[in-house]
Amino acid sequence: MSPITPTPASLGPAHLRSVYLQRLQRLLRLRRQHEPELNSQGIRLLDRSLFAAYCACRDVGAEEEARAILRTANIHVDPPGRELLSAS
Repeated sequence: MSPITPTPASLGPAHLRSVYLQRLQRLLRLRRQHEPELNSQGIRLLDRSLFAAYCACRDVGAEEEARAILRTANIHVDPPGRELLSAS
């Protein structure tokens, strides 16, 4: 019998935050390691994945930690709503 894999709903809030922050760090590592061999579509895919991971962190209350991780990689996320302000 195989072990049961926990679903996000069954994990505690602290563990969920940790999982999402680790995912964000892993995607950053992948981008750094493979950037020289990726074309623009590959970079864009990784960047979209990074943004989705950041949003997941934000949704579980780990926005400040996620922003700190992104800052160390020189990636800056605009404050919420700024995109809307600049588009109008």
